[in-house]
Amino acid sequence: MKKVLLLSHQGTGFVDKLVACFKQLDLKYIVLTSMPENAQDVRDAWQQKGFEFNLTQDHELTKADIDRACELEQFDCCISVWEGYRELMAYANKKLGALDIDPTVVSAVQDKLYTRQILHRSGLSSVKSYSIDDFKTQFTRGNLSKHFIKPRRGLGSLNSHSVSSIGDVDKSISNFTSAPKNIVFNDFYLENELYLEEYIDGVEVSFELLIHDNDVLFALEHEKYVMQERSETVLEKAVVSPSISLTREQIELGVRAATDIAKCLGLAFGCYHIEMKYTSADRWELIEVNPRVGGALIHDSTLLRTNYCLLQAWLRSLLGEAMAAPENEIDNLTYFEVEYAETGKEVLKICTNSHYPEPDMAVVLVKPGTKFDRSNLEIFIGLHLWVFESQATLKKLLSDVSQSDSGYLNVVYKP
Repeated sequence: MKKVLLLSHQGTGFVDKLVACFKQLDLKYIVLTSMPENAQDVRDAWQQKGFEFNLTQDHELTKADIDRACELEQFDCCISVWEGYRELMAYANKKLGALDIDPTVVSAVQDKLYTRQILHRSGLSSVKSYSIDDFKTQFTRGNLSKHFIKPRRGLGSLNSHSVSSIGDVDKSISNFTSAPKNIVFNDFYLENELYLEEYIDGVEVSFELLIHDNDVLFALEHEKYVMQERSETVLEKAVVSPSISLTREQIELGVRAATDIAKCLGLAFGCYHIEMKYTSADRWELIEVNPRVGGALIHDSTLLRTNYCLLQAWLRSLLGEAMAAPENEIDNLTYFEVEYAETGKEVLKICTNSHYPEPDMAVVLVKPGTKFDRSNLEIFIGLHLWVFESQATLKKLLSDVSQSDSGYLNVVYKP
């Protein structure tokens, strides 16, 4: 029986979903996790579920942890969906001989400035990008055309937002360099820096790709139907699949564009969440490449729409088996909403919107009394998904709720 090493960051990272996949594929496993703040709670919960796991003594996993784990146990592959551990995963797979991209490729594709410049030189992007120093040399003062500032190594959309003046840029740099300490995100701020690129307008879509030996075996799109830009981040509030704003021909062009990008970047194996926009110039532009499964309910939505389990497919690819996509999608649509925490506040009560039908999937992660300090950014507090049999039914719901002040979940905070 083959055995998998699962890398978890402080007890997070689709652990329950992946353990279920291991059991379905008849795989042995060990969960190796860095130490969470609530270590005893995680330990108790995992022991109660019967998980096989080891907790390290530090808040971040390192190569030394991987080496030690591989000395104690014999593994056939390694997997992780935590953004910061993708390079460690590739490092482990190189040691184990599993089918993955090289750690240097992971490092390169997670550098968003480098990726943008490579694609620009290859003719796969028309968007110009700048380091902070280069930007300030070219745009010295006053107002400027709309640009987007974000970290070279991203974690969700933290510290990513539009800017329209040098003052905005300076404020963003100050916020980034003086960010409050948070043990979950500390590694995100180490050896990282901001950069700028021209603002990209249009309909934003993510493409989930499963690639095995340079062949795209599976592709599915999710349209980001509601986006909310805050001062330091952009939140994906509502997502629908298939796209309801673009034609099938436009989506097929997007799949081809995403495939061309993957080939240009040397992404021969793996699961990818590639975010793009279909612009007013009638072309696709990359937002970013994430060498992992999409977050929130993307995995669940994909499974409900296609009967294709991205996590199982990725595991089988790592172990040398290509998992072909189903010939036909299920004739339905999925729509899900994500509610995020308000920093520095305490939950008073939780309500739901009566304009919505009951969700087919519901995850609520808070209760009255839950507090969020000012370092809690982009924290999920509720995720709800609906399955529809027709686009007309979905569009009617969207029309009805567009008159409402909130989505399905309405979290009221103490004043």
